Amino acid sequence: MFGFDDSSRVFNLLSPNGAFYNSKFSVDRYELVKYVIPVERLPEWVRFMFQNKRDCHVLSELCLLFKGRVKVDSSKSGCYQVQLNVFKYYMFWFAYYPVCKGNNESLDTGPYRSSLLHYSLRWLKFILTFSVERDSSSLAKTLLDLFLEINSDEGSLSTESMGTLLEIHLLNKTVKRKCRNMVNLLVQYSLNSSTDFSRKYLFFQNQAGLGGVTPLHLTACMNDSEHIVDALINDPQEEALYFDNVSEDSVKKPKSIVDVGCGISGPEIYLAKTYGAKCIGIDISPYKVKRGTEIPNAQGLGDKVMF
Repeated sequence: MFGFDDSSRVFNLLSPNGAFYNSKFSVDRYELVKYVIPVERLPEWVRFMFQNKRDCHVLSELCLLFKGRVKVDSSKSGCYQVQLNVFKYYMFWFAYYPVCKGNNESLDTGPYRSSLLHYSLRWLKFILTFSVERDSSSLAKTLLDLFLEINSDEGSLSTESMGTLLEIHLLNKTVKRKCRNMVNLLVQYSLNSSTDFSRKYLFFQNQAGLGGVTPLHLTACMNDSEHIVDALINDPQEEALYFDNVSEDSVKKPKSIVDVGCGISGPEIYLAKTYGAKCIGIDISPYKVKRGTEIPNAQGLGDKVMF
């Protein structure tokens, strides 16, 4: 290797049955040595997760490489590190170093920066989705904070960065899993600002996802979703909802509103709570009529929302 031409000797050296590997296996068999991967060599998102005990547990589920190998760093209180045996440590560097070296040689080139950004965004989307599936709101907030820190400029996000968040449909995924804590986090999450008035929110109840379905439309199709409806409509944005058959121009609040086939009382509850409107829903589904009556009654809105 590295100019050495005797391929048979190289093969024997690296063979699993050779002296090199056998010596490593012998050391590992008795757990005589543990090696630590330098934290600065790990991806930035991993380093962030190492700062929090709960996130470290999530990391072990996320990637099998870390399962059972993330240990407390005895030299730094509250920090964690990856400990490997000799064999795994050797294999890590055997694969990692050439890739790292190749990337560093072209660090300042445009194509490398572009590929790095693409890789980072891809991982962000994957881990944010993972955090939603595990209802880990603290991990999601950490990732969103990091994302904004890197990508926001003077209180705004670039089109590409905003597009990345929209592609994931985080709020829709959260609503489908009925994760109230995560819904609360997302609808209240905003770009930092000195005043509440100038805050810029990133996730909206009426933001269309796949097939044009919004989070509120999803709640209308789910059973036992009253707590999610409350979380969606009780947000700091206080924005009026836009539906195909209810518009700001045609409805003078708090006049009566007739809603045809919009779901199981989600929009009506919002309008009744926010504007005191009297809403009448019409639907051909007996189940939706039954549920559309039960949900408002349970919230003391039976006199304002009727089916």
